[in-house]
Amino acid sequence: MIRHAHSFLFKNTGLRQTVLKNAFWLFSGQTGGRAIRAIIVIYAARVLGTAGFGIASYALSLTALFLIIADMGISSLLTKHAAQNPDERERYFATLFILKCLCIGASFAMILIIGPFASNIPEAIVLLPLAGLVLVFDSLREFALAMVRAREKMEYEAALSIITNVATVTLSLLFLAINKTPQALLTGYAVGSGFGLALAVWALRGYLKKTLTHFDATLVRPLAAQALPLAMTALLGGTMLTVDMLMLGYLRTATEVGLYAAVQKLIQIAYSLAGIAGISLFATFSRLYAKDHPRFKELFNQAFRVMTYGSAAIAILGIIFATPVLTLIYGTAYSGGATAFRLLAATFFLLAPTEIGIHALLAAGRQKVFLYSAPIGALSNAALNALFIPYWGITGAALSTLITQIAVNAYLWKKIREL
Repeated sequence: MIRHAHSFLFKNTGLRQTVLKNAFWLFSGQTGGRAIRAIIVIYAARVLGTAGFGIASYALSLTALFLIIADMGISSLLTKHAAQNPDERERYFATLFILKCLCIGASFAMILIIGPFASNIPEAIVLLPLAGLVLVFDSLREFALAMVRAREKMEYEAALSIITNVATVTLSLLFLAINKTPQALLTGYAVGSGFGLALAVWALRGYLKKTLTHFDATLVRPLAAQALPLAMTALLGGTMLTVDMLMLGYLRTATEVGLYAAVQKLIQIAYSLAGIAGISLFATFSRLYAKDHPRFKELFNQAFRVMTYGSAAIAILGIIFATPVLTLIYGTAYSGGATAFRLLAATFFLLAPTEIGIHALLAAGRQKVFLYSAPIGALSNAALNALFIPYWGITGAALSTLITQIAVNAYLWKKIREL
């Protein structure tokens, strides 16, 4: 019994077992990590109040917008090529790592130079360097995990996620105990995220030592061409989650930013479930599409069907229990976000099945699809925010996200059916 469990959880012995094992570890790591992180989110939301929590969330959202350029799909490309070409992993890792560092350097410089002029909340400006460090460390750790996913060893990712979140929560609680300010919260985030990055660097030290010797300049141009559509996808996802917050900060108040941030934290837990499914399947999709297309189609159809039913159930529960969930977790001060919560819960039904399809499109090399969907979605979301937020506040921001998701996902579902 113990031997069988060990074999199932720590070895790749077949297609179905590998997919289930990876999904189990990703789910355990992500949900366990987020459950641990929820401790500090709930505590900070209560002790800082809606305004203080809104200031910290606004700083993170503003830096996240600049850091969209820090990835540009590079992590996904590493997973795809390392899974399809095991003998070339060191070459792809070295080349993409250097590109990643260049993108992160440019993004962090933009945060420091442009960020202060882009903020409409003065208290958030001093937090931008700290918020930038948090997201830089997270972005580099995500790149390291892309290699782990390519090897379909998600048990390592689960361990790193849980350890990083334990460190982040412990340090954040310590800093908040000393000084209950947004700066203390982000300091804890930054130190904890840096600790997680240090663990990832140690785990991949063998690849990192060969970065300069295995860098291949001939790969830069084709990889950059492949990365552009993925960057557009990141732009869409990033703007959906950050532009709402930024425009609320410009057009409304820090208190409303805090309410919306609290709602988003919970919705992102649901989003992460879809991400877990897509990530756990991506390496397998990439391998099967190149070598066994009928099995690729079979696996994709099964996953898409399961995700459709599951996301519908979760969305309905979110719509029904919005008010008691927010009140129970954050307190009565956050009950005003219930309508926004319901609207964003509805987006999960649209996003979750599409997440499976997006990873299938990436595995099939159809990333050019996102060159059209991403900019249309980003611009539509911003335009609708400008119309709705002045009148309806956080409800208007959530409504604009829902409408944009309907339009974008309708287009993507059409392309997904062509696979």
